[in-house]
Amino acid sequence: NQRLKKKFPPLIELIQNYNQIPILALCFGFHLVGYAFGAQICRMRILGLGGRIIFILIKKKDELITQNNIPVNVHHLDFISPNDCKIQENFEILSTSSTIGYKMVQYMKHVNKPIFALQFHPETHNPYYFHPNLFDDRIANKTRVIGQEIIENFVRFSIYKKKNFAS
Repeated sequence: NQRLKKKFPPLIELIQNYNQIPILALCFGFHLVGYAFGAQICRMRILGLGGRIIFILIKKKDELITQNNIPVNVHHLDFISPNDCKIQENFEILSTSSTIGYKMVQYMKHVNKPIFALQFHPETHNPYYFHPNLFDDRIANKTRVIGQEIIENFVRFSIYKKKNFAS
């Protein structure tokens, strides 16, 4: 989208050049981060993932995500392929998913910069992700807890980084 490409150059430049303050990129921010490092943003040909909870496997626990198998909220039409050469060059891919026929990155972390990028939404919690008769409170509650933990871990990481830059 040429209009969007013209709209975000200052943000793209910030993502590419700033190394000190950690960045947590979610959904569209995930795509901006990928785009800033040369990734191809792909679009699903069908309706996309609106209001679903899926389980993803985390390849390696880190300062943000401390569990291996987590439920996450997904609401997207765009995605980045794990086969994208620019993503492989600049990011450690920590989680992928295969959903409705598309293989996509769900979580990636820049190899040198404090940039964490999540395709999914830790900040939202859709209680109606299944058909209303199939709703499972346990999964929805776990998704809320995991999302809160991810955001809290990012804040802790950011505070730790700030203290280290100050000294």
